Amino acid sequence: MSDLLLEPKIEVKSEIKKLDYTNDLFKYFIPPKDKDPSTFPNVRLKSSCIVGYMDTGKTTMELKMMKLIQERVEDRFGINVLNVVANCIVDFVEYFRDNKDKIRLRDYHYINVFIDDVLAALMSYEASQLRFQSERLYSKIRHILNDEFGFRGVLRLTFAGQRYKLVPPFFRSSPLLIFKSIDTHDRQERKDVSLLLTRPFYRFLLYVSRKAHFWRDDFLRYAVGKLDNSRFIIDVGEPERPKELIEIPFPYTMLKEKEEKEREDLKKAILAIVHLKPDITKREAWKVLRQAGFKFKDEMALEFFRFAKRKVGVTPQNRELRTKVMSHVGNQLA
Repeated sequence: MSDLLLEPKIEVKSEIKKLDYTNDLFKYFIPPKDKDPSTFPNVRLKSSCIVGYMDTGKTTMELKMMKLIQERVEDRFGINVLNVVANCIVDFVEYFRDNKDKIRLRDYHYINVFIDDVLAALMSYEASQLRFQSERLYSKIRHILNDEFGFRGVLRLTFAGQRYKLVPPFFRSSPLLIFKSIDTHDRQERKDVSLLLTRPFYRFLLYVSRKAHFWRDDFLRYAVGKLDNSRFIIDVGEPERPKELIEIPFPYTMLKEKEEKEREDLKKAILAIVHLKPDITKREAWKVLRQAGFKFKDEMALEFFRFAKRKVGVTPQNRELRTKVMSHVGNQLA
């Protein structure tokens, strides 16, 4: 496939047989030859939003676009490109904060980031708080990457959602909108999308959506895009993935908080056990913890056990400490 934007050879109603298309998509994402991203003093943001129901190929299309864009950027500028998939922009930022030493963003000058399902993130845990965090991070993402990580170059940030109306306005207000399907029964939303795309492109989207519903997977390659005032059909061709891809587990932030709480609870329990029974052996302590329902790696518990043994000479507030240990390990040491 020589180009991402093609006119599909599909026989449909006469008004959409010869739809206009444009090569502006790559021009939007990739700087011209005289604007090398490695020379940028800051971060340039290129955002987009993909809308489509489940199993309509949103992720498949984005991975193919990552691959095509990476190939063109590397060929044109000879710079490193990083590809990332996450379910939430908060997870994206926290992941790289936790892995600053392993992944140096300053070594890259073009980053593809796909927020795979903004709706899933907003519905999975405290929605109002997460939405506030996400919007605040999005508004400052250029400065965060530049100031905290030393990244300079192009950030290509794509959000995905299942329904246009349900994607928060701040995320769907990207200059580039891409529609993979139109599946809603909401008449107002259908009207809004038809006005955005204009009648011929909206009818094409309906046609493609219907074909995909009836197991025609060969139609999942198509989408309709809107960039400024231009509309075009996107044909991503056969599915392909970029050669390197970081996939951040969801929900990364919540899992990290859970792990930190479990680690802190284990530490408190071991400190309490050693204070209440200073001569306890490692094996006896492990038995008490497991009987109380703790799950842990021996290496982590050993670190806390040694720490507790060093602190055993410190006089604790016995009543408070006994209450803590009983809440963690029941009556095992009573």
